[in-house]
Amino acid sequence: MNKINKHAYLIPLLLGIIGIFFNAPLSSLPNHYPELAATWRISFSLLYVWRIVQSWDAAPLLHGWKKTKWVKLTFIIQILLSLLLLTGTATFFTSIGLFVITLALFRQSRYYSVEDVLYQHLLFFLPWLDTGQVWSIDTLFHLSPQQSVLPALNAFFWAMGLYYFSAGLEKCRSPIWQKGQGFFYFIALPHLVRPWFKWLRNHRPLCKGMSWATVCMELLFLPSLLFQPLAIISHGISLGFAIGLLTLVDFSFIGQALGLVSLWFLALLMAPGALSSLQTPQPWLWLGLWITWSLSLSTHRSVFLNSVNRITTGITNIGVFTEQHLTGIYVYQLRAQNQGAEWICHLNAFNQSGELGTYQKGYPRYYQGAMYPITDLCLARQHAFKLSKEMLLEDLCWAAYLVERRRKKSLESIHIYLKAINPSPQEPFNNWISQEWAEMGSCSGSKPAWQWSQTVLPASQNSPRLKRYLPSRH
Repeated sequence: MNKINKHAYLIPLLLGIIGIFFNAPLSSLPNHYPELAATWRISFSLLYVWRIVQSWDAAPLLHGWKKTKWVKLTFIIQILLSLLLLTGTATFFTSIGLFVITLALFRQSRYYSVEDVLYQHLLFFLPWLDTGQVWSIDTLFHLSPQQSVLPALNAFFWAMGLYYFSAGLEKCRSPIWQKGQGFFYFIALPHLVRPWFKWLRNHRPLCKGMSWATVCMELLFLPSLLFQPLAIISHGISLGFAIGLLTLVDFSFIGQALGLVSLWFLALLMAPGALSSLQTPQPWLWLGLWITWSLSLSTHRSVFLNSVNRITTGITNIGVFTEQHLTGIYVYQLRAQNQGAEWICHLNAFNQSGELGTYQKGYPRYYQGAMYPITDLCLARQHAFKLSKEMLLEDLCWAAYLVERRRKKSLESIHIYLKAINPSPQEPFNNWISQEWAEMGSCSGSKPAWQWSQTVLPASQNSPRLKRYLPSRH
């Protein structure tokens, strides 16, 4: 398997050379491309503004609580640039500015998920799609240069194919996906999936079929771009996949972005005048860029390829749900205390029982993702190895403190409580829901300084995350 994985990205490299050089999936722009491009600009701008607004409370998590004001200032700049993009004001330069400021924000962020990879990936291509031709201020004052759109548009198609290919390849490396059990285990996680879809667990053949269908869709999306009818089908399936993410998991910004781009690609492929033929060569610039992206996925990277990787992120290996996210994870709850009184903080990704909470519904992944550094710190404390991540707990407590203060509540300290996800053969998923919360530690409200609780932490059993710290014990 390792030999296959080492050279697996030669597949998108070769397909990309064929596709971009010979005009696939589109050899000509649709008749109404200006209107379609403007629709993409407006819808993406609105979605991006919404995502930034919903990220506001997570500002202390990205670069530490001491840089909260700087991160919020960056958020304001992003919103302003998004609004300029919405109105089509200097569209080319505004979209470049939005990409650069986003790149600067997440360059050394403490939280960086597949969601951030996707949005930075979409922002990378935005300046080159000439989205300000109609319904924009640019049409009045000619503030953006004219561009040759077709090479960039085809590269955008292939880059999204590579995004899916990477996700599919990561699933192929996972034992639970190899056995066709990935969808079953995912759907049964009460802290990530909406409760009204629990009935799917009782249909194992259906879950196995959905597992294989997901992997096949992600791996075959890329080669389907060589043939326009297959590309239409694959994008239709991708749209269904995005809708599934929205309804099954939460109203997440991954599902929204994937749904939006799939719908737009479908409109481009099916619009009058959109032709596909393997005839006219494309400029070498985009072909060379594609080869560079693909090579950047190789095991041994040069400084140049690492730089390209960090800038585009579209060629970053996509982290997907595997056994790493299944067991030995801690969900958390934030509680505030003041003069002996205690209450559950508003900022919580998990509800009172430990299931899907408020800050997973229509919010970015930062709040949910906090459970992973919490898990790592608990493992370090239980297995006596050093891990200097306490500042991430201080950031989380400070974020909760700011939200409570905004809600006009006085408080002395923020406390983090835990439950360990330890499935058993008899009750593989929900046995931990009935467990009591155990205190992990606390921070003072006005100036975060983490203090561990003297309470014995709930034990984490068979945590795959422990392998990255203590490989010799597993």
